[in-house]
Amino acid sequence: MFETTNYASWFLLIGSLSLLLILFFFFLLFLQYYKRQLHHAKEMHRVKQEYDQALMESQLEIQEQTFKVIAQELHDNIGQTLSLAKLNLNTLDIEKRERALDKVADAKELVGKAIQDLRDLSRTLNTDHIAALGLVRAIDNELQLLQKSGAVQTDMQVTGTVVKADPQKELILFRIVQEAIHNVIKHAQATMVAVTAAYEGRNLKLSIADNGVGFNGGDGRSDGSGLTNMRSRSKVIGADLKIDSTRGKGTNITIQLPINA
Repeated sequence: MFETTNYASWFLLIGSLSLLLILFFFFLLFLQYYKRQLHHAKEMHRVKQEYDQALMESQLEIQEQTFKVIAQELHDNIGQTLSLAKLNLNTLDIEKRERALDKVADAKELVGKAIQDLRDLSRTLNTDHIAALGLVRAIDNELQLLQKSGAVQTDMQVTGTVVKADPQKELILFRIVQEAIHNVIKHAQATMVAVTAAYEGRNLKLSIADNGVGFNGGDGRSDGSGLTNMRSRSKVIGADLKIDSTRGKGTNITIQLPINA
């Protein structure tokens, strides 16, 4: 009888210890899981902070570039147009009515052009207007403005079903395209710029190609400030940017971005 009771006690003790070990094991698993979740939450918070910081820096840099563009446009285009209008008005010959009327008509046309240029510039820089248009129409409008200048021929092609991305990402994509077009005007000596927007499921592939003089490189080692800005902006929104250029054969810039509708 005593021996049976002894066995029962040992069995109860071993069972209790086993249960405690199992509970302790599950506690360790839960603790490990909690630590992983906590680490993941901290990592996500850190990544979000870095993204927000990079986005803010990109926005500030975009603003600075925008101010430069405004100053350049006002000085080179609108200022020159208004100066010509003023010159026409200052040289009016009242005694020769027909010639005076011609100069007044020329001045009106120049002032009208300056007003239209101001409107176009305002729309190009207005982020709300760009968001309302959407990425494709905003890029198409930019190309039409370039076409109107008479300096470069443009073409815009869209394939697939257009999927609207996050407005902030679309804005940065538009600024990247603007930067690419600005580089073409400033450096490429091109006569043609073609933009293709290919929507492939949940991916967007943007291509900006020109037939200009090109350059040796494209690997990032010899980038100017414009290409550096494009790379940094692409990185902020998680886009993959590739630059393919050979001297004498033009440049092709490709941007690929996963879209979360």
